[in-house]
Amino acid sequence: MDKTYKKYDFPKVYIIILNYNGWADTIECLESVLRNDYPNYQVIVVDNNSPNDSMEYIKKWAEGKLDVWVKPDHPLRHLSFPPVKKPIPYVYYTREEAEKGGNSDLENSLMVNLLNGKKKGNQPSDQLTNQLFDNLSNFPFNQSPIQPVNYSTNYPLILIQTGENLGFAGGNNVGIRYALSKNDFKYVWLLNNDTVIEKDSLVSVVRFSRTNNLGIAGSVLYYYDNPEKIQAYGGHINRFLGTSYHIVKREELKKKLDYVVGASFLIDEKLVKRIGLLSEDYFLYYEETDYCFQARQKGFKLGISLNSKVYHKEGGTYKKKPLFLRQMIHLNRIKFYKKHINAYWNIGLIPTKICYFINNLRLKVLEIVVLLSRNLISSQIDIRK
Repeated sequence: MDKTYKKYDFPKVYIIILNYNGWADTIECLESVLRNDYPNYQVIVVDNNSPNDSMEYIKKWAEGKLDVWVKPDHPLRHLSFPPVKKPIPYVYYTREEAEKGGNSDLENSLMVNLLNGKKKGNQPSDQLTNQLFDNLSNFPFNQSPIQPVNYSTNYPLILIQTGENLGFAGGNNVGIRYALSKNDFKYVWLLNNDTVIEKDSLVSVVRFSRTNNLGIAGSVLYYYDNPEKIQAYGGHINRFLGTSYHIVKREELKKKLDYVVGASFLIDEKLVKRIGLLSEDYFLYYEETDYCFQARQKGFKLGISLNSKVYHKEGGTYKKKPLFLRQMIHLNRIKFYKKHINAYWNIGLIPTKICYFINNLRLKVLEIVVLLSRNLISSQIDIRK
């Protein structure tokens, strides 16, 4: 981090991490986030009512009862290991409690305790420290166990349970509403739970956004399992063909940037207060694209910080996605084009409409097959007759 950067140059950032059944990824993401160099941030984890008890696992991790696990030979292991010191103070809210602003007295008391503890240099107990060592068999016997590192925030972790699956936009909006109720921030950073970040990722993207007066700023996304390979600089919309794609060539960034990819999505509070929350019409896919188009229509700028690196685990091709997700992509593409590019959508989306129609038929056939199978089993029909 640039030492010449003054304290007052670090306005508060809320980092919102949305979880659905991905507690292990979320924990690894949190481990990388909580050691970043930005000195004024607070983390909000929103769980979209995961059926696998994700929130309980995340609580156990914060309490020091569950450790992050990363492959010992993974090239990005250093971004989330050694683990940060536990316990990590947290406050748990329901959606309704969070959107009303939570319990400020409790949060402030935890923050005071955090600051006092850091001044005194408090260390976790030996027993707790031992729980945080990652698979000691991976280390030579003549080396000392690796000690946990300090987490870099003075705010308690905020955990929010939505009570239902609200989708990408709806889940993130719960976190944004909490931030708006506090009214003490300059940015919200939507960060996918299947990412890890460098120590200077947040510093770089905030500095870039402030320097260029952006409404929305993003990071350069790299593949988690191939960290030298760029996944996306941002995204481009083909207004005639009705398609979108990730920009992977730096020289195309200036001319073709139409949207910031939602895996790392820094929003200025002025934009949030001007155009509101993410559209919940999409549930999954095209939410960030829609928000970027709304921002530009209101005169806000977009940009990608080339110095901000985020490593993203997602990267599957369209063909590898489940059928219902492919169907959602087609449906939301049609919604998006009808809303923002109505001069072209009737012609350009013909291939998308055909794919949507075909996938719809396939889904209907699958539903019929499943229904018949259940009836055959429940009725014990002898299919040989």
